[in-house]
Amino acid sequence: LSFNIQQMDELEKFTECQKTFKDIYDGDELLFEPSVQNKMKLLRERLMDLQLQVDVAKIFSANEDVDDVPTDNLPLLLILPLICKLYEDSNGPAKIHNYEQCLLVGIQFIRHILALSIFHKDEEYLFDDVDDLEPYSSSAEKQSDPAEERNRKLARRRLALTLKKAIADLKSKLLTMEEEEKRLLYLDEIKLSAVELVDSLKLLKQEWELLKSEPPNYVNNTVKHCFPLPTMLTIHGDGTVTQKGSSMKVPLFGSGYPSIPTQTVGEWLNRRNEKESHLNDKMEKLKVESDTEESDDKDSDEELAKARERDEFRDWVRRGDGNTYNQVNIFWYAQTHTSERYTCTYISIYI
Repeated sequence: LSFNIQQMDELEKFTECQKTFKDIYDGDELLFEPSVQNKMKLLRERLMDLQLQVDVAKIFSANEDVDDVPTDNLPLLLILPLICKLYEDSNGPAKIHNYEQCLLVGIQFIRHILALSIFHKDEEYLFDDVDDLEPYSSSAEKQSDPAEERNRKLARRRLALTLKKAIADLKSKLLTMEEEEKRLLYLDEIKLSAVELVDSLKLLKQEWELLKSEPPNYVNNTVKHCFPLPTMLTIHGDGTVTQKGSSMKVPLFGSGYPSIPTQTVGEWLNRRNEKESHLNDKMEKLKVESDTEESDDKDSDEELAKARERDEFRDWVRRGDGNTYNQVNIFWYAQTHTSERYTCTYISIYI
């Protein structure tokens, strides 16, 4: 009787933790706010204590099969995925440690599920690469075939979609659910958590490796700390350096290094605006000149076309012919004698 009361107490604690978990992730506050992070840390500690109680009570035997586990105890298998998620979304200076704990807890959950034979034999190959998720296992030691890894990933996604649909169908008749359907719902939720956790842990391990490869941040990041000068050199405020025992100063930086300021920010801004205004005026002037040249070119083209027409007319029409179409010329010749000069008169009569 005491054992059953203890189990019931643990189930009630887990139900309460599940409700708190849902309130945190479905709330309006951001996960990275300090108040939310504090709630997540407290919930994680409660879940870890609860998992310790489950292990001490030996609710799940090491050699038993899933068929031997009572239906009401199955939800307790989801404690580890919740702890894993809370470690993953934790923020702060201990992020590397939290990621490492997330990997360890996630691997522990998947191996426990496989030991209980919750998945069918033909589905266990989906977790062949779980050993690569160990925090300090090098991916170069055991390189899997990319084609096989891709096929496993696609198969996990297809299985996740199938499980989500089955869970939705079972939850739609939650009030009239029988014991067998209730057990099937718990098993599908456990399977879905394991399938989705594998790909999530793969991405998390990549980020963990990147964080581990970054150099540590020093508290003192001053130039003097990172690049200490020899003891015989002294830096002065005017950007020069002197050697110990010598009065000669040498420029520390080249001409391109910004040393002593020569103007204020306001003066620099006024000069820049003045340059831009001059540039705008110059661009407007160039635009007006360009428009004028285009109009002049247009006028010169028209005059050139007219001149070409006049030249062609002169080439084909003799001087004095004019328009002789439909004309009859009757010439009257009159000769007059005036001061040794003859005048010839041509009279044209139009018909």
